[in-house]
Amino acid sequence: MNTDATDNTLAGTRHVLQRTGFSESVTTVDQTRAMSLAALLERRLHSTEPVSPLTPPGWVNDRIAARPDMKAMSDMDKRSTRATIRQRQNQQIKELRIWWINSLIQTRNPLGARMTLFWQNHFTSQHRKVRHSQLMYQQQQSFMRHATGNFGALLDDMLRDPALLIYLDNRVNRRKKPNENLARELLELFALGEGQYREKDIRELARALTGLSVDKHMEFRFNQQHHDPDEKNLLGSSGHFGQEEVVAILLAHPATATHLVNKLWRHFISETPDARLVDSWAAAYRDSDYNMKVVLDILFSSDAFHHPDSHGRLIKSPVELIVGAHRVLDVPPVDGNSLVRASRSMQQILYEPPNVQGWVGGTHWINAHTLLARKRFVTLMLRNDAISFNTLQGALTEPELHAALLPAGLSTIDRSRNEHPIKMALRSPAFQLS
Repeated sequence: MNTDATDNTLAGTRHVLQRTGFSESVTTVDQTRAMSLAALLERRLHSTEPVSPLTPPGWVNDRIAARPDMKAMSDMDKRSTRATIRQRQNQQIKELRIWWINSLIQTRNPLGARMTLFWQNHFTSQHRKVRHSQLMYQQQQSFMRHATGNFGALLDDMLRDPALLIYLDNRVNRRKKPNENLARELLELFALGEGQYREKDIRELARALTGLSVDKHMEFRFNQQHHDPDEKNLLGSSGHFGQEEVVAILLAHPATATHLVNKLWRHFISETPDARLVDSWAAAYRDSDYNMKVVLDILFSSDAFHHPDSHGRLIKSPVELIVGAHRVLDVPPVDGNSLVRASRSMQQILYEPPNVQGWVGGTHWINAHTLLARKRFVTLMLRNDAISFNTLQGALTEPELHAALLPAGLSTIDRSRNEHPIKMALRSPAFQLS
């Protein structure tokens, strides 16, 4: 596609803004449509705005206290101590969820925020196993820092990330008793993808990752005594490999770029990647030394991304729906607790993916329970008396409003309520689609 061209259609502009971020107000869509695609992508890909404009909870950088020695405690004191720790952990993750969803609503770096969500669902960690909210926040800082940066740098960070090391049991991965959890997921989910390695590669990689652990304060620690220093044979290469060599070997394997581009296609375009284009984009991605801006620019500039058949092909995640509704209506979050509960009722709990594979997305978001929860959320949003729907509409006609809010060709509107066209658009099933 010619990126110097200007797409003056509201539908085309809505599509780019939605897919590179979240739903936006009709005013934002209308004002943006005069920009060339190149200028819009430049603004999105090279934003200097922070992903989160909000100050995080005050405890996020507190050093985690060593676990108390409970050997000499009575059973009652043990229960009391555990309950206190559990209560603090539950309160902290609640505060972190509120901070993050409020940050997404108010961010001025939508692509950075969306890519942070993408990486959170790629290098997954569950709070209920990690337990320490400080570690979930620290991991998220890595995702924010590398959101549209370099995958190799992010991968290197993740192999020293306490939350991931705890979640995938690498702190008990020792040369005398290797644990293969991190190695297996690194090959299958995080880098190469299924079918690109042998069981022997998992065992050899686990040996290379021995010693990557955490100390009593849950800070990264490389334990030399637990590391296997002997020669390994990994993916056709032999040597005395450790963390740095592992990263280099994974990045050198052609399947890594292909796996990531396939995943980006499913996230941004449709559930059916084009193998020929994926191979071409993956080659450019490798040649750029895994520069995310390069591959994202190719993807967002492609005919496949802009083709009318790609409009409305993706189902919004619960977080996308919540964030987008607030941005469309141009209202700040009033009650963070209610938004966290709404997300939970739609079966997406931030920092708590269902398993190491993360949220599958797509039609898995929709069932009888979640569909009702989605409708209930939109209804509650539209009851906000502080919203001036006529002000939001501006000078746009009803068809223009729907083009700015709903995927082209899918603007099914229920007119039985005889209400404002913005309300009708948000109630439409098409608003659930990206």
